[in-house]
Amino acid sequence: MDEKQMYIDGQWCASSDNNTHNVLNPATGETIATTPKATIDDVNRCVTASKAAFADRSWSAMDPAERGRMLNRMAQATYANAKALAAIESSNNGKTFREALSEIRYGAW
Repeated sequence: MDEKQMYIDGQWCASSDNNTHNVLNPATGETIATTPKATIDDVNRCVTASKAAFADRSWSAMDPAERGRMLNRMAQATYANAKALAAIESSNNGKTFREALSEIRYGAW
């Protein structure tokens, strides 16, 4: 089983109380992953980190052409990994692989 973590303030972490939630494949009922169950403290840490990142202005002050290049690289990586992402999406929400693949490819561009 795949155990996931939260990403808060540049760090992967478990929930502060280590509680988790099982993610089920709706077609089979099988547990496909375990994710942290965030607490109020976790949410507050995330909000604080988000406010600090926004205030940093390194993204908003960046040259627009450079931001565009970064977003394009992200889109290319999404498109290149579309089949793997579609398999995850399909098992996570029960949609067909083809539908998930189409949506991921469309979203990348």
